[in-house]
Amino acid sequence: GRIIGSTSFGNYSEKDQRIEIGWTWLGKDFQGNGYNFQAKVLLLNYCFKTLALERVEAKTDVLNRAARNSLLKSGFVEEGILRSHTLLTNNRRRDTIYYSILKAEYFQ
Repeated sequence: GRIIGSTSFGNYSEKDQRIEIGWTWLGKDFQGNGYNFQAKVLLLNYCFKTLALERVEAKTDVLNRAARNSLLKSGFVEEGILRSHTLLTNNRRRDTIYYSILKAEYFQ
């Protein structure tokens, strides 16, 4: 019964039938073991089957290679980069890369 990490929903738009998955963290001991992938599958099933959404979005720092690989492994499609998108606490300007997956792609 340990908490190994967290991931959340955000930026929900009922009208547009879309939601964002993100704000994910995983304890060091649990990284690279497939837990994030399993969580994303459960969340995507919930989004598309229960909520009947058409689109699920995700974004991350362009430098976060692990998160980017995980999103691709989960079936997300890279959409583009917003340059100098976010000012981080260390005063670095983050380039943010966006991903999405559509219901039609998920249930191929």
